[in-house]
Amino acid sequence: MPMRRGRAASIIAALLLVLVLVGAFVTQWQAVAAWWRHRTVKKLMDPAQREVVYKQILAWQRYRGMPRYTVDPLSPGEGVQDVVLCPQRDGKPFYVVVYSGPLWNNQLGLRHFELVDFDGTLVPVVDGWSIGSCDFKDLNADGVLDRIEQLEYETEEGERSRALILIPMTPEQKVKLRVFHRMHAEDARWEWTVVHTNGKFPEIRLGPIDPFTRELIPHATYRWDPSRSEYVGPSGGIDEEFFRLDDLDWVKIEDFVRRER
Repeated sequence: MPMRRGRAASIIAALLLVLVLVGAFVTQWQAVAAWWRHRTVKKLMDPAQREVVYKQILAWQRYRGMPRYTVDPLSPGEGVQDVVLCPQRDGKPFYVVVYSGPLWNNQLGLRHFELVDFDGTLVPVVDGWSIGSCDFKDLNADGVLDRIEQLEYETEEGERSRALILIPMTPEQKVKLRVFHRMHAEDARWEWTVVHTNGKFPEIRLGPIDPFTRELIPHATYRWDPSRSEYVGPSGGIDEEFFRLDDLDWVKIEDFVRRER
């Protein structure tokens, strides 16, 4: 019996060693494959090659986990207008691919864009909002570009609400600021602006536009607080003109919309 136990233990140990070696090989192979794909992906920054390279990336159809949506091939007439390089803390580049085409030549300055990680992985845009101004800025001096603009959310009942949203341009796209506000008539709708004051970090102001001066009247102001690693400012509330909701909660959104009726 002791001999049999010893032999069984040896076999198990050998199998575990094989599994460890296989796992290490797979990990190493994935790292090499990612590095090899990056040799292609980084050519996105070459205006002469970016469209061909992007089509190749779309053909790969690489995602992490179950994507919120998949990115379709370029439609007839669509192309690549620009590619924005978004620096990352780990040094691995992240790319915003801005589309061109007749659909996006509008007076609002909106563009369709998609996100590509350093290894060619397609990263669906948070909440599916892949249309925007594509005007990215580093608002909290952390070296990472941020996306800030107003988006409209629609409930299952078809009711809409507008929100100011700020998202760092990273693969995680963790929302740093989301402030919902009431849907007003076009001449009373709320807008936002970024104001550089004497402090290190600019103020993000949200409110209606004065009909006479055409200047924004701030009803909510937010500023980055490095000690708390978050934007600080008023929370508002369900019964108020606005309320802050960084983590998406449709029950609260629907409650906020209902109280606007």
